[in-house]
Amino acid sequence: MLADHTMCDKRSLEKRSASRQIGARPCATASPGRASLLRATATGVLLFLLSVCATEAFSQSFRLVTNGAPGETVSGGVPRLFSSPANNAYPSVLDRSAPSGTDYFSYVAKYASGEFFSFTVGTDGLGMNLQTGSFTNAQRAPFATSGHPGLDVAMLGNGCNQVTGSFVIHSVSLTAAQDVDAIDVSFTQLCEGQEPALVGRFTYNSAGTPLHALAPYEIEQPKSVPTLGSAGVTILVFALLVFGMASNRARKRTASRVHSHCTIYAKN
Repeated sequence: MLADHTMCDKRSLEKRSASRQIGARPCATASPGRASLLRATATGVLLFLLSVCATEAFSQSFRLVTNGAPGETVSGGVPRLFSSPANNAYPSVLDRSAPSGTDYFSYVAKYASGEFFSFTVGTDGLGMNLQTGSFTNAQRAPFATSGHPGLDVAMLGNGCNQVTGSFVIHSVSLTAAQDVDAIDVSFTQLCEGQEPALVGRFTYNSAGTPLHALAPYEIEQPKSVPTLGSAGVTILVFALLVFGMASNRARKRTASRVHSHCTIYAKN
């Protein structure tokens, strides 16, 4: 009996962590491999669920492309492009107001590099479900008041405390369960109501079908004329100076010739 008790205590110490995981009392397991089998089964189920989630995330197609002038807060003033696949990516929908249906859509994606973005639009403040159309006087989506659509674009740890702006839902389709099956939105967002604005376009479909190619300046709303940039401005200024100097010399030569002709005519 003493030997059996000692062996039981030893087994209890060796299997303590397994006993806690499966809720068994020490020595209550007759088969030494039962705890290992349960752990293996639980691990297998967890890996299966993770693989299902990962497959669902990778089957989606999405793209967020933005542009902001130097000084723009969210993008850092440089063009940004985020596209599928990502390590973690998931959409979410809400029904925040009457009528019944989806009136709020958010998408979050995170990459292995640590980069991430979130995109949100809502029409709950307008008392309507998500639909195609142009929406102005937008406020920050989670806090948009009645009469205002919601918009919130954040990335790389940067976001706005207050948002003003507008967006156009070019297309949107919902499943029977009111999940967003596909959506295409272009937007203009200003942090704290101040220029420069962040302009861009977000496109998503749950089927993973290829996204259409973006035409030049398609991401911008409103569309803007391309600028020369600092190097182009320098070249332009230099060219204008050279042209001005050449024109000034030509005028002086012309004036000199006219003066000479007038002098000869006066002598005659």
